[in-house]
Amino acid sequence: ALGADYSAISLNPAGLGAYWTSEFVFTPSLLTHSVNATLGSNMTSSRNFTNLKFDNFGLVVSNKPRKGALKAFNTAIGMNRIADFNVNFNYSGSTLGSITERFVERANGNSINDLDLFEADLAYATGAIYAPDENNIYSTDFIESDVVDKQQSVDQSGGINELVFGLGANINNRFLIGASFGV
Repeated sequence: ALGADYSAISLNPAGLGAYWTSEFVFTPSLLTHSVNATLGSNMTSSRNFTNLKFDNFGLVVSNKPRKGALKAFNTAIGMNRIADFNVNFNYSGSTLGSITERFVERANGNSINDLDLFEADLAYATGAIYAPDENNIYSTDFIESDVVDKQQSVDQSGGINELVFGLGANINNRFLIGASFGV
């Protein structure tokens, strides 16, 4: 489809050439989603979210020259929300094993110099996991049959936004051309 559609500026900026009047665009949305957190085989937390968001806003300024083949020359600026990562939830429960088992899983198959710096290397450096055998299999002193109470709170925020600038032209009402730049 081709037409004066602000939401297509990033994908098809030639659509800017189809504007005959200036336009301000503002798009609110109601975002509803749910989160289910599980620990082991039991669901421990479920939460529904409803948030009011502003997905985009922008301005298209139309300019119609009086003479010549150029029927419209339009400029646009706007902000678009591309992704939303905001969510928070909690969960808790009891399972067999401990976090050291995760460290062992992350470390297994890697030499000491190749451990990831965020988890396995720290676990090895603090003695939570022990030196590997000849196959780079690590071990821990934690007894797997122990039941451990666990809980976690997750508060994730952020998103991806795009600041977009665009130009579009209408030549003799037959040819639309455009360009956009997104940051």
